[in-house]
Amino acid sequence: MTWYVWLEREFIVSQFIVSIISVLVAWLFKRYVIKYVFRFIMNRIKKDRLLPKILNALEPLIGALILWSAIYFAINNYVDPNWKYNVVIDRMFRSIIVIIIGIGIYRMSASSSEVIEEIAISSGIEKNSMILPLLSRIVRLLVLILMFTLIIAEWGYSINGVVAGLGLGSVAIALAAKDTVSNILAGIIIISEKPFGKGDWILTPDVEGFVEDITFRSSRIRTFADALVTVPNHKLVDQPITNWSKMGRRRITYHVHVRLDSDLDRLQQAMKKMETYLDQHEEIDDRMVMVRFNEIQEGSLSIFLYYFSKTTIWKEHLLIRQETMIALIQILQKEGIQLAYPMQRIVVESSIEKEPVELFNS
Repeated sequence: MTWYVWLEREFIVSQFIVSIISVLVAWLFKRYVIKYVFRFIMNRIKKDRLLPKILNALEPLIGALILWSAIYFAINNYVDPNWKYNVVIDRMFRSIIVIIIGIGIYRMSASSSEVIEEIAISSGIEKNSMILPLLSRIVRLLVLILMFTLIIAEWGYSINGVVAGLGLGSVAIALAAKDTVSNILAGIIIISEKPFGKGDWILTPDVEGFVEDITFRSSRIRTFADALVTVPNHKLVDQPITNWSKMGRRRITYHVHVRLDSDLDRLQQAMKKMETYLDQHEEIDDRMVMVRFNEIQEGSLSIFLYYFSKTTIWKEHLLIRQETMIALIQILQKEGIQLAYPMQRIVVESSIEKEPVELFNS
């Protein structure tokens, strides 16, 4: 064995050892050094709410980039520079770099990620808002399209045909899925205008109940009969929607009918006491309380009552309505005012005396 052959073999072995050591160092750097560096930086910026979460999401991405760069360096250091597959290795390296960065951004753009939630809070968007899933899906779709475009361009393929094909395909899909597109657009309108949200009690000309879920195509509403109704979004947008959950208070209104022969002074006194009772009730909104004698009917005097409970919860509202109605009737009874009963007046004419006789039936 000549000396230069031995030297060449020793050089190859040393290159192999250097390549292995570079990968090992990169792995150790990724495993330990990056962790402590990021901890140090995050301790310095812990007062900021967004930056630590961004760094926490970037940590595995940077570690993967460092490790793959070390692998690429090890391969280039070991193989012959004139090797015919070096071009393929370079393209693979750049493609995997694109994939690593794309996967990192794809994960960060998830609607459940801490980064997106913090950005939403900083922007005044609620966590359960439909805007977050929409933005997340748009960003993820753009990331996938960009990754695909960069990779096929890296391998020498023309993207013009792909773009043209996507354009024709999108037109065909839009024509075939016209209703789906209209539902998605309606979903975007619901997101932007926020006429209702999950858990709201809504009323439309077709359905009434509580909103259980809102998707881009449809909304699911649980009716009071416990049935689940799925309504396409474009129908909801085209109809008037009453959102009962947006009530700041809940109305109570009804009429009380008392006898025609009631003492008017006592009736007036009873109405004042009824209004005072409602004004002082803890669960009644005192900004609008009305107790008014508003109508004389054929068989009774009508008292109009109009007030609001502070709670909008139906069960609690009914309890307050029941409590106040019983108390108001008791006030009338204490004042000697009796409730009216259905009465019918019949006039019978005597055939002998020709004088009318009145009969009252209650």
